[in-house]
Amino acid sequence: MASKKVCLPCMFVVMLWSSFLPSLHAEELRLCSSDYEPYYGSQMADYGPIIKLAVLAFREEGYDVKVEFLPWNRVLRYGMSGRCDAIAAVWFSKERESWLALTDPIADNQIGLYKRKTDPLVFKDLLDLKEQGIMVGTVRGYANPESFTKAGILTEEVSQDSLNIKKLLSGHLQLVLIDKNLGRHLAAQDGKENDIEWLTLVETTPMYIGITINANPNWEKRRDDFNAGLATLKKKGIFRRLLKEYGVQ
Repeated sequence: MASKKVCLPCMFVVMLWSSFLPSLHAEELRLCSSDYEPYYGSQMADYGPIIKLAVLAFREEGYDVKVEFLPWNRVLRYGMSGRCDAIAAVWFSKERESWLALTDPIADNQIGLYKRKTDPLVFKDLLDLKEQGIMVGTVRGYANPESFTKAGILTEEVSQDSLNIKKLLSGHLQLVLIDKNLGRHLAAQDGKENDIEWLTLVETTPMYIGITINANPNWEKRRDDFNAGLATLKKKGIFRRLLKEYGVQ
């Protein structure tokens, strides 16, 4: 009797595709997000690896997730008011504990400083930046690293990271505080990834899915269900494979 050959990569694709389909009679969740490529974005396939993992983790526990992209400040307002059930993705912030419950970490962000390669700027540490009066570009509503905030550095806020990279490249800013992968990705969109230089890591920050407390009295169950689903994805090998597929480690 002839043996049958099994295509393991094909099995993984079929399993992943079937897992991404809506479940019958599933509880529907509204997940709000904003563009943060290469981790997640409205123009990415399946909205990128972080949202894809979030959808699959919820799906494992019987939820049907609808994703909506909004400006970040509106995402926060919707989360506080309970107009969305979950947010992808967030960093820890003590100020948000009253309305947002964090899941197990889903990835890490390397938050640090970029400058233009042609800029001769030199500094010893964050306090030195403050003493030199260097303005750093940040994003309104982000939970920046505590060490950065405590240093009292001058900042200029914008509504999204892409604007800071454009200001950096144009010479309007000398430094921007941003995730390492995100900064390189945004510069590459204009073919200028070689025009910026990563200077220093300020903090490695875990990335979480935020479960909004005001959306549903069962928020603790939703958080625990997500964590169980995420653990299942890790056990199946889907978690690591997806991050590798999108080049996010």
